[in-house]
Amino acid sequence: MEWESFSAPGGGEGPRAFALHPPGELVSDLLRRDRTWEGVESALLRAALRPGSVVVDAGANLGWHAVWAALAVGAEGRVYAFEPDPRNMPLLRANGAGLPQLRALGAALGEARGEVAFRRHGDNQGDSARVRTDPSFTAPCWPGDALALSRLDFLKIDTQGSELRILQGFAKTLARHREARLIVELWPAGLERLGDSVEALLAELWSLRRPIYLIDHERGGLKALTVPALAALATSLCSRVDGATVAAVVVERVGPPVLQVGHVGHQRQEHQQAEDREGADRLVHRATRITWVSSSPPASSTVASSGTGRRARSE
Repeated sequence: MEWESFSAPGGGEGPRAFALHPPGELVSDLLRRDRTWEGVESALLRAALRPGSVVVDAGANLGWHAVWAALAVGAEGRVYAFEPDPRNMPLLRANGAGLPQLRALGAALGEARGEVAFRRHGDNQGDSARVRTDPSFTAPCWPGDALALSRLDFLKIDTQGSELRILQGFAKTLARHREARLIVELWPAGLERLGDSVEALLAELWSLRRPIYLIDHERGGLKALTVPALAALATSLCSRVDGATVAAVVVERVGPPVLQVGHVGHQRQEHQQAEDREGADRLVHRATRITWVSSSPPASSTVASSGTGRRARSE
């Protein structure tokens, strides 16, 4: 375990020390290099949270998102960070030390209570995925509805293929808490390993009756997804024979405020432009303005993300 100091995504709190894996582990190495992790998702999450908010992080890894979320929600809020891989739990607990609102749970989320199997992959300790055969380890599994949450503001699901199972386990909670926002990863190879599919996951998201947007990590910004666009996204994701294509979906809550994201561009190319935009969030490789504004949105609202090679995940 090694410690390094990092600035908060988008500013705010002062630097905070994080425990990392020794060099040679993918997620920790990328944090050392880039000084942030999943910058767009980090900014989206923090922009949505307020003191007292309740967050569930499925696939918390070493706690990057969970820790910054806990600082944003404060002592009156709660962050439930689920991480099934025992190699990551010491770091998650160390990084959450001093934050009683962050509850680090050595378990998986899924469709039902039980014990589920995981397989590890190479040097990426965030790439432990649920499997049906040849497991590396097992972990207890809870459905999200078993948490009996009286409030839910944000649900982040990044679990290398069990995302559909987790949404199914949260069905009653999400129906009850229409104010909740979500970020959900889409990775065809991981879904297929459990007998699921991108099409089934997108259908589950569409059934929430909320608008859906694609976070474009290559060009920046968001793209609204209609039914034909969702079908095209599924086809695009499944067309890669190497299984490397990954997308991430953010589901916006019902009713105002609605999400607005304006892409600023590469910092190195547009540094002056970023400086001229007062209040813009500064990311390491991308600068993105993210605000929640009052307006008249559709009856509901959702956000998704695309990119390649983003296979540094947990659960």
